[in-house]
Amino acid sequence: MDIYQGTDLKKFVEDALNNDFKERFILKDLHAYMTSSNDRKVCCLYGLRRTGKTIMALQEIKKLDDYASCMFVTCEKNDSIHQIKDAMKTNPSCKYLFVDEATKAADFIDTCAFLADAYAIRGIKVVLSGTDSLGFLLSSNDELYDRAHLLHTTYIPYKEYNYLLGKDLDSYIRYGGTLTEIDTFYNRETANEYSNTAIVHNIIHSLNNWGDGINYAKQILRPIIESGELSSFINKVIEYPTREFLASIINKDFNYSHDLRLLCKNVKRHDAANADKLKELVQEEIEDVREALGIKEKHANEATPSSVKAITDYLKKMDVLYPIPKVKKLDETEQTEYIFTQVGMRYCQATSLIETLVDSDKFNTGFDADTKNAILNRLDETIRGGILEDIIFCQIAKESSKYSLSKYRKADNQEIDVLVLDNDNKSIFAIEVKHSGKMVNDQYKHLTNDALCSEIETKTGKSVANRAVVYLGCNGESEGVLYINAEDFLCRSEEMLNVLLTHRDIKSFNQLEELVKKAAVGNGDGEQNAKPPKKKPKFDLDR
Repeated sequence: MDIYQGTDLKKFVEDALNNDFKERFILKDLHAYMTSSNDRKVCCLYGLRRTGKTIMALQEIKKLDDYASCMFVTCEKNDSIHQIKDAMKTNPSCKYLFVDEATKAADFIDTCAFLADAYAIRGIKVVLSGTDSLGFLLSSNDELYDRAHLLHTTYIPYKEYNYLLGKDLDSYIRYGGTLTEIDTFYNRETANEYSNTAIVHNIIHSLNNWGDGINYAKQILRPIIESGELSSFINKVIEYPTREFLASIINKDFNYSHDLRLLCKNVKRHDAANADKLKELVQEEIEDVREALGIKEKHANEATPSSVKAITDYLKKMDVLYPIPKVKKLDETEQTEYIFTQVGMRYCQATSLIETLVDSDKFNTGFDADTKNAILNRLDETIRGGILEDIIFCQIAKESSKYSLSKYRKADNQEIDVLVLDNDNKSIFAIEVKHSGKMVNDQYKHLTNDALCSEIETKTGKSVANRAVVYLGCNGESEGVLYINAEDFLCRSEEMLNVLLTHRDIKSFNQLEELVKKAAVGNGDGEQNAKPPKKKPKFDLDR
């Protein structure tokens, strides 16, 4: 256990923050806890690895600027909470206690209540941080019940990623999910390592250390964990097209890839002969595809509804899975669907398929150079397009709680990617998401389908106020449909949505911009947390 206080802590903070890191948006919530009156609670700062927890704690220590009253402790495996008690005895003037990697302490889950009972109750501010998300959540429901504030760092929206790192949307799709200079999801090996240590081991560690409270879940998952199949279960469902976590999906033989099947379908629209040849190749290469995706050929243990529920519950608590909200009159699907919030991990898994094709002798000899490049680019664009849709849906859903969100899908393939519903104004903003930098009439055909929009309005009792294609090109408009740059929209989604749902039939992006500016002046708020990048990124396939 490393312990820093006084001048040693000041030097440690200065050395650690010499890169002048920008502050995560939730640091304000941590600071509010540190400067609030005594509520007898600790603050748990938790999330997956490389999401800024330690830096946030050190930034708060620097902000407090009272090193003599602060103690920063870093726990290692087999350390004990009682060691912190001994350290606190040496510094009776301590008012702020920071415990980093708290869940590494062998007795954390069973004894963490001591930190609330011994220190927080006396007005000492206690901040516990660590990567074992489940450990914090389970303790907050048991040992720390009603004695903890929870601040979760796992989800990093694009506008925060752009603000903190200055990186563009393409980088976010490729590597998003962490705040590290090292590309965590650069290739399948690094992504697997992160998935296993940050997610799978997180679950296993908590199950192994928790007491009787989750013995039922431990018994359900024990065979899956002991056989090393938990990661394969998760990877299989991430790749599945409907994004449903069902035992039947996991137990089914993996004999195709959703992304590659969609690729074959897309290629067929333009080149039927090569599409058939590609489909045959994909079926022959299924073993390599399975290996690339980290999916076992046969599972020794059959997934049961109870084991799948246990896994999904934990992934939701870790903020790795986000359940797509349903508007009952619009979404008639029976099963809950999920968005995988670690976009870089999803992209890396999907692009493993590209590598499988590149390494295939039959692919290299069966197609000419131009056709190969066209197929690889089409696969890459298909993958990124699906991820971009998830990014936009998830950010709106997480940050705009006053609105309802839904997708609208019909059996005849008519669909609208995102519907944002405002109950107060009885209005709807309809969005199509396109991973393209070009305006094409076909992109908004569903948005301007009067019968489809009338059907939506009848079912919801709300009117479609505005329609937009959110894409990679410049802001503009076409045939009464707005075209909004995706980076711009993600960085200013709240401001734009407020206008798009209160003003009807906005004819041009310039009109939208003027209304957004007026609203900002009216609210007395001319500042934004994140500004859209000035320079448009390039979206070429960079291999």
